[in-house]
Amino acid sequence: MRSFPSPRTFRMSRMSWKVLAVVASMSLVAAACGGGGGKKAATGQTGATAAPGEGTPKAGGNLIIGVTSEVSGMDPSKDRWDTSGSMYAFSVFDPLATYGKDGKVHPYLAQSLDHNADYTEWTIKLRSGVTFSNGDPLTADDVVFDLNAYRKAPLTGPPLASIASVDKIDPLTVSVKTKEPWVPFDAYMTTQVGVVASPKQLQSSNSSNNPIGTGPFTLKEWIRGSHFIATKNAHYWQSGLPYLDQVEYRPIIDDQARESSLVSGTIDVMFAGTTQNIVDTRANKSLKTIDNGKAVTNSDVGFVQLNTAVAPFNNILARQALAYATDRKRVIDTVDNGLLTPADGPFANPTSPYHSTTSYPAFDLTKAKSLVQQYQQQTGKPLSFELGSTNQTVATKHATLLQDMWSQAGMQVSLKQVEQDPFIVNAVIGKYQAYVWAQYGEPDPDIDYTWWHSALAGPVGGFALNFARNKDPQVDAALAAGRHATDQAQRVKAYQDIADRFAVDLPYIWLGVTLNQIAFKPNVHGFLDWKLPDGSPGYDYLLVSYQPGGFLAGHVWAG
Repeated sequence: MRSFPSPRTFRMSRMSWKVLAVVASMSLVAAACGGGGGKKAATGQTGATAAPGEGTPKAGGNLIIGVTSEVSGMDPSKDRWDTSGSMYAFSVFDPLATYGKDGKVHPYLAQSLDHNADYTEWTIKLRSGVTFSNGDPLTADDVVFDLNAYRKAPLTGPPLASIASVDKIDPLTVSVKTKEPWVPFDAYMTTQVGVVASPKQLQSSNSSNNPIGTGPFTLKEWIRGSHFIATKNAHYWQSGLPYLDQVEYRPIIDDQARESSLVSGTIDVMFAGTTQNIVDTRANKSLKTIDNGKAVTNSDVGFVQLNTAVAPFNNILARQALAYATDRKRVIDTVDNGLLTPADGPFANPTSPYHSTTSYPAFDLTKAKSLVQQYQQQTGKPLSFELGSTNQTVATKHATLLQDMWSQAGMQVSLKQVEQDPFIVNAVIGKYQAYVWAQYGEPDPDIDYTWWHSALAGPVGGFALNFARNKDPQVDAALAAGRHATDQAQRVKAYQDIADRFAVDLPYIWLGVTLNQIAFKPNVHGFLDWKLPDGSPGYDYLLVSYQPGGFLAGHVWAG
């Protein structure tokens, strides 16, 4: 969860923690996604010009950022925060922790996050002198209230199910006890459930529209579909921040229109929605770009998600046939401008600490045709199914190409476009056969526990966060091992074991590693050169792939 997964299209359809919003509202907005993240980016091709920190930060000025979607609301307990949502939210809220350039979790609003010997109790010590935007001081009571509210909320409850209790120790100290050893608990405090909102906001009937946080900006005006404007918090707890007087987010859904707005100067910063955006902005010498190719972390992976609880994909022969019939390189070269690295598992990014090569099937049309015939002989039925995608242009291009290559193997494939909200609802209740998707880019893969564990693979028609409904005891055991292990080598092995099991179970037909990019005007600075409250370097390229939020607005300057 970076905030929470949310689908985005590969540009297909991206889920990470933001998708938990479905639990609350049974709907979720797409987080527009970059094309993919491949070898070209990993070799340092990060744009037309480099984007290091430049000069001495200058105070003042306004910044207009073009984002890929509108946001449902600013209540962290019930509103869905996709990439755009996290940007809005992390401008007005602070999280208890965040990631640093070293790829490790660092305290942010918290002064420290400590644990006992067996990782069954975490102690959160808050910074003193922090106030909410309404003037109330931040106290341990607020964090206790928030965490308990998140535990009870349908949206945020499932990821926090391993918490046993949250208690106040003193005015600035909170104790979180867990039901099991939870080594990467602090990673969750970097996400939507780590955001501290005033209890007065969460208790308000207008909680989605009136954020009360401790962030670098305060909300001035929000006209949905037009703009979200936040002004400098004059009483912000980090001295000298933010540099900007005002930040404005403009949802520009059409990718080409967003790019045109940047080129024309209507906006100052944009997030690429497609690989074509990336190609265009890299070639434009009047712009600067950074992408997540240099981030030593996981990246979202594009894939086709299969519902293993319904025909035909409750039959391993059908899943095997699909895997062998999928020419990943052809998909990438045809639709994704050749920018992506073919994926063979959830940790396919070559720079991921959890990366390994799996036994995932290579493209073999002859083998695929044989498996289709075996399926037909076994079931007495043709291998027929519906492939769903969102109605975004690039998503439909992926679906159309996949339909063509699978048809060549003898499958009967129909296509269906679905609006984003019902698209996610269908995944939750299992009302689909195959969906174009993208997910699993969280820095710590423990957050994927929610999406992979058998206990969360409910029956079709009921609620399930394990959307593929894949049940594998070996995956469950590895998830527990990854959560409990204190040795990083053991954790790496646990998640590599999961990737290996997925190559056997085949609930996902892997395609390519995503590439996310920010493009901006030359007078915008500070993306890659800033400090955390503890004085260590803040994340740089990780920002593009993980959590572009208030840190972007809070540390960026114009001049």
